[in-house]
Amino acid sequence: MKYKNPYCSVLLNLLTILIISIVFTSCSATRHLEPHQKIVVKNKISISTNKIDSDDMMNYVRQKPNRKTVGFLFHLRVHNVFAKSENKLGRWIRETIGEPPVIYDSLALQKTLQQFEIYMKERGYYSSIIDYSVKPKCNKQKIHVAYKIKTGEPYKIQSIQYEIPDTNLAKIIKDNASRSLLVKDNPFDIQTLLEERQRLTNSIHNHGYYSFSIRDLYYTADTTVGDLQVALTIGIVPNSKTSNQMYPQYKIRKTIIYPDFSADTYSTRDKKYVFDYDEFTTFVYQDSMYVKPEVIARANYIENNELYNYSRVQRTHRQLSRNNLFKIVTVSFDEVPSLDSIYTYIDCSIQISRVTQQAFSVELEGRNTAGDWGAEANVSYMNKNILRGAENFQIRALANAEYNRSLKTDGEGFRLFNTYEYGIEMKLEIPKFLSPYKPAKFDRKYRPVTNFKIAYNYNKTTLFTRPISNFSYGYMWLGNNYLTHYLHPFDVSYIYYDATEEFQKFIASKDYYKYSYEDYVIYSSNYSFVFSNRNPSAFRNYHYLKFYVESSGNVLYLTNKILNQTPNESFQYETFNVIFAQYVKAELDFRHYSLFTKRTSFVTRLFGGIAAPYLNSDWMPSVKKYYAGGANSMRGWSARTLGLGSHIDTISTMQYNLGDIKLEANFEFRFPMSRWLNGALFIDVGNIWAFRNNELVGAEFFMNSFFKEFAVAAGYGFRFDLSFFVFRIDLGTKIREPFPIQGSNSHFIWGNRNITRNDFNINIGIGYPF
Repeated sequence: MKYKNPYCSVLLNLLTILIISIVFTSCSATRHLEPHQKIVVKNKISISTNKIDSDDMMNYVRQKPNRKTVGFLFHLRVHNVFAKSENKLGRWIRETIGEPPVIYDSLALQKTLQQFEIYMKERGYYSSIIDYSVKPKCNKQKIHVAYKIKTGEPYKIQSIQYEIPDTNLAKIIKDNASRSLLVKDNPFDIQTLLEERQRLTNSIHNHGYYSFSIRDLYYTADTTVGDLQVALTIGIVPNSKTSNQMYPQYKIRKTIIYPDFSADTYSTRDKKYVFDYDEFTTFVYQDSMYVKPEVIARANYIENNELYNYSRVQRTHRQLSRNNLFKIVTVSFDEVPSLDSIYTYIDCSIQISRVTQQAFSVELEGRNTAGDWGAEANVSYMNKNILRGAENFQIRALANAEYNRSLKTDGEGFRLFNTYEYGIEMKLEIPKFLSPYKPAKFDRKYRPVTNFKIAYNYNKTTLFTRPISNFSYGYMWLGNNYLTHYLHPFDVSYIYYDATEEFQKFIASKDYYKYSYEDYVIYSSNYSFVFSNRNPSAFRNYHYLKFYVESSGNVLYLTNKILNQTPNESFQYETFNVIFAQYVKAELDFRHYSLFTKRTSFVTRLFGGIAAPYLNSDWMPSVKKYYAGGANSMRGWSARTLGLGSHIDTISTMQYNLGDIKLEANFEFRFPMSRWLNGALFIDVGNIWAFRNNELVGAEFFMNSFFKEFAVAAGYGFRFDLSFFVFRIDLGTKIREPFPIQGSNSHFIWGNRNITRNDFNINIGIGYPF
């Protein structure tokens, strides 16, 4: 059955106008050009071998086409519309959002060809043939530039020899030969030669040769051997500063640490204090020692009276820089006179400038999601060194009020807000592993943090009042540069519910809801790890993976069994006259970021979570359940209005849907629109289900049918990049319901039922959704 309504008509008209605008834009892109001018709309590079990446070569093209937004020349169109505007607003739009046409320049093309030739030679292809063609498109003022490269055969490394008069350095290099980046019969690649030169220099530095320079290591390439072969020689310039032409090894005599260094004022202050931490380490400070010396000493991997080691210097700098208490860290060395005939000695100087230790902030936030409005205020105080050991203490108070349409009760009049939340939270992070048992050197190797948290949250809605008290302690430590571990062996919460009469009636006949809103004590432990190979300094695709597992109630259940305690009338054990929850919960969150340019990317997110009660619990506590919808999940629905499964509640107008299982996939294409504005197109697929439920028809998860109950949303968004934060507006619309549309066998909304304002959802948030 087909429906016609004004909403569809309006949307179809808007779509028609949009298509006409795109076509008009395409045709008018050359409107302001002179007759002899042409714009470059596409570059294409064809290479005769897959060993050369065309994307790398595209970086050397001098003339890049104008940027496209969703397939059309939006920025060029904006520039053309405001090309002759002289007022401030018009100029601002033209220069900020607009982009002038990329006019074909034959001189720029010749420079591109020159860059291609240089690049090919650097990759070992000295006989490559580079050709190009310029072809008109649509009209004579739009052109495609096609580059065609026949690489020919590359020069290859025939042999690798060494000319190193310093026998000690010769041994170091030959011992590293198995890890060499240079391999016989591989192409003679300049970039690989440079990387190997740096690798060898670092290795030499790690053996005490502080004064050795990368310029002291050279290559000789002999191409006279013929047949496109190169005889490669790796050499080291003899040291002209010593009589035996040998390079000296350096030892660290002592380390001097300046914990409160300031380049502007340090030299002008006469009064300084000196503190000898140990035989080889001295602290020099002004006024007072604001941080315990062991905080810095723990992050210092430079060994006194040992050979200079470049890797340890880098690790020291990295560890100190990661400390939130320090802003700028400088590590330097000075040669000192010595009578030692074997080693030369140097003193290490570590200069540290610190950040502001205390901060007080007030944050005000307003939001609107699918007609649900709200306001929030946060007041926080932070001290990054409260106990002089770089301990981070934070106390935060919040107040939140919002109107949530899903909580509207039958016959309810106008309310400005129907949900209120108040809370206070205190956190203390200590940068070391606090435990009766601590593995040797654990603090130095894994940089652990011990954290404590105390929190109280009071939530009041038209349905219930819910205070939550929580205390937890746990640990965080690094596995490597990409992997972080989190462990909370003790996390206890007390949850108390006081439901309204109407909500009690709503849940009374449904055990799935009734027992989820009982008073609970939760004694849980949880572990998670986060893997991310993102490197801000490198432009490449990256992944994010988070695994989380939580278990609750096992120790209490076992204790009650051992002590032969008597369960209550519901056959559940209690602690302090309150039922304790027993369950296991696991989650997996995977994200892949495909980068096309610095601001254009395609992001995929896959999320799966399951929570299963057992033994002392038949139902999961509501605070541990999943929900779908809102600013970061299924953006066509407001929060907690999607699900469960394909269940439809035909009795109550209240929607507060929580599930035991959640599956969701998000796909988002992000692209720039101006210097400070980014756009996004997204599709969200997912739903929530009950782990087991015989009461709510369609709510339970079944392996043979769950995929039929996926909901689908789509939409577009605007992200205002204000440098210190990103303000986000996403417009989502429902595409597919998890249940068949009434009067139709189809799950798809459009064309099968009336479209209403509830099918659209405006989400406002801070930061990216994932």
